[in-house]
Amino acid sequence: MKNARTIILLALIIAVGVSVMARVDWLREKKFRMAETLRSGDRLVGLIALHPIHDGDAGIRNLLVKTLIEQSSGEDVAYLLIHDQEGQPLLTVGDLTSRVSAEVSVGSPATAGILRQRFMAPDESGEILEFAKPLIQPGGQAGTVRLGLRIPAPPLVSVARISFVATVAFLMVAAMVIGYYAILLAARRLDRAPGRADAMVDALTATRRGGSESILATIQHLDRNLTEARTELHTTGERIAELSSSLGVAAFEKEQAYRVLDSLDFGILILDVQERIRHANRHMLGLLGAKREEVLGRSYADALQHKQIADLVENRTSGTDRDHSSRDAQFEKGAPGRFFRLTCRPVQDSTGDSIGTLITAEDITRARIAEKAQDDFVAQVAHELFTPLTSIKAYAEMLMMGDVIDPEMLKEYCNTINDETDRLTGLIKNLLSVAKMEAGTLTIERALVKTDWLLDQSLPAIDATAKAKRITIAKQLPDKFPTIMGDKDLLKVVLVNILGNAVKYTPEAGTIRISLLEQDHSVFFEVSDTGCGIPPKDLPHLFDKFYRGAAAAVRDQSGSGMGLATAMQIVKLHGGAINVISEIDKGSCFTVRIPAEEFTLEKR
Repeated sequence: MKNARTIILLALIIAVGVSVMARVDWLREKKFRMAETLRSGDRLVGLIALHPIHDGDAGIRNLLVKTLIEQSSGEDVAYLLIHDQEGQPLLTVGDLTSRVSAEVSVGSPATAGILRQRFMAPDESGEILEFAKPLIQPGGQAGTVRLGLRIPAPPLVSVARISFVATVAFLMVAAMVIGYYAILLAARRLDRAPGRADAMVDALTATRRGGSESILATIQHLDRNLTEARTELHTTGERIAELSSSLGVAAFEKEQAYRVLDSLDFGILILDVQERIRHANRHMLGLLGAKREEVLGRSYADALQHKQIADLVENRTSGTDRDHSSRDAQFEKGAPGRFFRLTCRPVQDSTGDSIGTLITAEDITRARIAEKAQDDFVAQVAHELFTPLTSIKAYAEMLMMGDVIDPEMLKEYCNTINDETDRLTGLIKNLLSVAKMEAGTLTIERALVKTDWLLDQSLPAIDATAKAKRITIAKQLPDKFPTIMGDKDLLKVVLVNILGNAVKYTPEAGTIRISLLEQDHSVFFEVSDTGCGIPPKDLPHLFDKFYRGAAAAVRDQSGSGMGLATAMQIVKLHGGAINVISEIDKGSCFTVRIPAEEFTLEKR
């Protein structure tokens, strides 16, 4: 009967402890969900307020706002109301009559300086947290955005909470069991007390014969026994406390370690010796498109259904590569179109025995793109170098063989070799210049440069070609030429490259317009032509090294694709920019912007 009462008492203590801890965990989750609702509401109402509500087609606008709500908050949105300054609704999403009381729906909370308010829905479906934000349009406030979000209540029962409660109950039961055995151990020492009491009785009996000395010895012996019992009980209590503390610290450190793994930006999967999943961090779960509770404790082959991971683990466990193995893989569910490097390593304890397997997934998409760009660059450079070298070698061989006797033909061959040599030299110079600019080692000799001098030095480079094609060059220049700060030789390269392209791609009897103006502390060189134009798909790559469009008009002209790339790098070094506007069969307009600089005697 006594044991039954003890068991009932212990069960009550465990139940109360578990209930308290479950309540604490539920309040913590409720506070976390409230914070998430506040962040989500502020972000969503801010995004909606940025949309120009008066502009565009109403149907498209409504679809845009509804799509934004569905993608951002989903089922947590109770209603959305956008009204003008007079309170007339411009857009409504959700049932306002059943979710907003009459007292709350009157007036605009943003007008009264209230950006949030909390109230109970009239249909008793739960509490609603309303966010308000003024709708600012050109000219002032155009209205108010009011967004109502349901305040989510955490479920009383969930897998995580059951796991937490079970852990607490286990720890409490373990502590009680340990305490019980500790008390039992102490009680064994107390069992010796009757024997010691008999010894005391004998000693007291002896006092009748031994007098006061025997009484004093008996008291001292009793004191020693009591002291030993107290020391033993104190030591046992300390051991129980240390064991309970160690269990709590171990659970806390495990949870902290999992949180650290979840914060990493690459996937981590941990298997035990039976190849069951013990942990998968948040990034790996996202790649696999799985939930943690669906995969933990299950075999990786059954839970993941990912062939590359299965082959990787199989290679390590079968002895093909026990220490380290890797392979490239893709995750079509979580990251379509991206490439990852899967790595498999054994996890060992302090004695070197294997206790599991660690699998990591690292995103190598950027490295793949860089490798492809490097391969394309090397191939393009080889092609651009091979073309002039082939011409030079062919003409040189004919000259060496003595087959050419005609002086005019000899002159033509020599001119061709000279032109191809100049082309090869220019290509190499451009490559070196771009490489130095990208590495930050190009030396710029900055000085005040007058723009009239810059144009006078650049235009002669295209005069001969323009006259041969009967191209008209129109100039629109100011009365007073502005000055800029920069390297005059590099800036001349920019203008020569852009003017050269304009002449090259403008047909015969076309027109090239050159204008110069100063505005907002910047100098603008504008070169427009009536050429073939640039296709829209080529515009984003126009300033890439070795890039040339696929249009026939482009391929018919010689070039290396380095001119505009070099020009862009030079302009960026001077703190400027190049903008391009083009239309097929109508022409292109290149605008070079360079910061202006006043020309004074002190600076000169």
